[in-house]
Amino acid sequence: MDYTFEILGVLPILHFFQYQNQNPPRGAAYIGARRCTLDAFLGSLESMDQSWDLEAVTRTVVAFWLQNQEGIYRWQRRLQDAGQNSLVVARLSHLAGLRQEFEHLFRL
Repeated sequence: MDYTFEILGVLPILHFFQYQNQNPPRGAAYIGARRCTLDAFLGSLESMDQSWDLEAVTRTVVAFWLQNQEGIYRWQRRLQDAGQNSLVVARLSHLAGLRQEFEHLFRL
C-alpha cells in the first residue's frame, strides 16, 4: 500500500486534541509532535493503527524528511516561535484512504 506524509502546520496542543476528537480520521492519521524532528515523528508512529504497514509508513516519513529539508527548517522555526504549548501537526495517510476523505469533503 502507498502512503503519503506531509506537515500541515503548528497548532496549540489543546486545539490539536479538540480537532482529533471532533474529526475521526477516515483514511488518515494526524500526528502531533512537540519537536519538529524525524525522531519525534517516527516515535509517534508507535501509536498508529496496527493494520497499517509500519515499515512502509516509516519509509514514507523518512523519504519526506530527506526530500523536504527547506520546508522542515521553516516548520521548525514556526514551532519555536509558537512557544512550548504548541505542536507541529502532520498527516499520514494511505493514498486510497486520502482519496476517500477528499471525496467525502466534496460531497458535504
